[in-house]
Amino acid sequence: KITLTTGSAGENNHSFDVGYFVCPTVTAPVIANAARCDEGTFTASITTGCTSGYSLNIFSDEALTNNVTSSFTISGTSITSPSLSATTTYHVNCSDGVCSSNKSSFELTINSAPAISVNSPEICAGETATLEVTGCTGGTITWTNGLTGTTATTPALTASTTYTATCTVGDCI
Repeated sequence: KITLTTGSAGENNHSFDVGYFVCPTVTAPVIANAARCDEGTFTASITTGCTSGYSLNIFSDEALTNNVTSSFTISGTSITSPSLSATTTYHVNCSDGVCSSNKSSFELTINSAPAISVNSPEICAGETATLEVTGCTGGTITWTNGLTGTTATTPALTASTTYTATCTVGDCI
């Protein structure tokens, strides 16, 4: 309780009692960053949730003025985003309508699928072809027909043959 007194030296003195409320310290929520290939929804883990009696709020802006919680599905220790077409950072806090935690942020990253190219050599019947893949930085190449590596040599070919290379980087193909 705080008492305020107005006036000076006994003249026109008025006292007012002013109440105040101190919010408890509330732990900020922590949501793990998530990544996927191409646009779509994300599922991210809530690693630190809200204290009982507090609700998780998700905002699209750092000032916490654009609450987008209703566009997410929250279930236990995970959240599912709406469909996204670009990498997006969200900001979260826990609130009971009066008191709020500090904010934290998480990012939902859209990785581009790797773009690869394979040379297409011309050979004569009975010759081998050396195929080379470029553009698979940090990834793993998988070939049809049992070839391996970024540079692969075919067996001697007697007919036109198609080989397909796939590059996998993380969960992007």
